[in-house]
Amino acid sequence: MKIAGKKIIIVIAIIIALLIPLIINKIDMSANSQILDNLSGQIYYTKRVDGVLILYKADANMKNEKLIYSNVGNGNYDNGDKNDNIIDFCYLPETGQIEFEAVYKGKFSILGIKEGETTPVYIKEPEEKKVLDDYRVVEMDTDYISCKNAKVEVYEKKGSIYMMSNGEEKCIKRFIGMYSDKFTGYRPVGLSPDGKYLVYNDFGKILGLIVGKKKQYIMDLETGKSTQYINSSLNIQWTTK
Repeated sequence: MKIAGKKIIIVIAIIIALLIPLIINKIDMSANSQILDNLSGQIYYTKRVDGVLILYKADANMKNEKLIYSNVGNGNYDNGDKNDNIIDFCYLPETGQIEFEAVYKGKFSILGIKEGETTPVYIKEPEEKKVLDDYRVVEMDTDYISCKNAKVEVYEKKGSIYMMSNGEEKCIKRFIGMYSDKFTGYRPVGLSPDGKYLVYNDFGKILGLIVGKKKQYIMDLETGKSTQYINSSLNIQWTTK
């Protein structure tokens, strides 16, 4: 009976351990969700779907998400390698066109597409330059959200997020846990156009002691409260026009 009782306790402990992350994630997604109601404008962003970066558009409050373009199936290099990712992009308000960098007819190119279209147009084949130890297209103008504006600058130190304003430094999101510059901690992504909100990534899970899936949040800088934002996103352009 004692052995059977211990086995039951072990099974219950395993079930609880499996359920805790699910419960935390559920609470995570709904906490402070009213923050999204105050966001205005539109966002263009790439996010990973089945491991591939795809281009989307949505209202800044994450309503009305629309697929702009997926390059899945078109990313074959001339040498037989494959890369279906959309690397960089930029929405141009004056023309309504979105320019982006992706593999086209065997090589990286700059392409253009408008909302509602299904086939991009070829714009140019930029010169490839060496970036670190690899060659890739670098002649791509972007307008992603930035961690710095005329009034404040946001940055990361040892996994925590700090804000510099009027010469004073303040920690606005403190990381508690086992820090790794690659796997845990918080990383700022950029400020909203009005400077009232900060998008940031969370690389840690359960106080950073267990490495988990990267999550993204948006913080109200006045209250310090956050809510979950775009899942698996990479770059974000936030427009108010």
